[in-house]
Amino acid sequence: MVQIYRQFSQQRKQKCSKKIVRADLVTRVPLNCSFEIDDAEDPWLFSHKFDYIHARGVVTCFKDIRQVIGSAFEFLVPGGYLEFKDGIFPPSYAEPPPADSAFVKWITIILEEVEKAGRPWTKAKHYANYMRDVGFVDVIEHKTTLAAGPWPEDEKGKKLGRWHLTNWLQVVDALTPKILANAGWDEEEIKVLVALVRSELTGGKIKVYNEMIGVWGRKPPIMEDK
Repeated sequence: MVQIYRQFSQQRKQKCSKKIVRADLVTRVPLNCSFEIDDAEDPWLFSHKFDYIHARGVVTCFKDIRQVIGSAFEFLVPGGYLEFKDGIFPPSYAEPPPADSAFVKWITIILEEVEKAGRPWTKAKHYANYMRDVGFVDVIEHKTTLAAGPWPEDEKGKKLGRWHLTNWLQVVDALTPKILANAGWDEEEIKVLVALVRSELTGGKIKVYNEMIGVWGRKPPIMEDK
């Protein structure tokens, strides 16, 4: 999901009114929000520039995230911000996983196949350096951890873990069939592996967590607009 915010200049010093453009699919649209279905890796064709661009959960989306970062830099006003929120892959484990873990087998194969396809899921840890390379300043990186399941001891961790487990199950269900079919797996093999992975995640047999990263940076305010 990519969100792009345009703040009207005449209201910068007042209570802000913003125009929001999202490259995403929804069924309900606020009055100050418009939606455009587009590919962020294609040339950006907006007629105006933006104050803030936010990208979340895009680690699986792009062949070259550096190209997207370059386009975002170009279409920010001087002083505008780009922010990423994403998960770092491969995931980690709170306890050593079983030697015969279906999840470990699954994530190993998936990461290998997306790498072969030119869409690696392992670039989030490089976002900060990519942003600095194109000219962003004041780049800040913040990391935290998020469990995939309600196995943390604290109540907040359990609640967040249940939500993140839902994310993981959606990834397993939605992306596995296409990726493994392209790798030559037959439909029945895929269904069996997906079922085993879901069982491990939901049954607590494996304690998976992601290191989550937030990165934001500013386009230099003194840079002249092109």
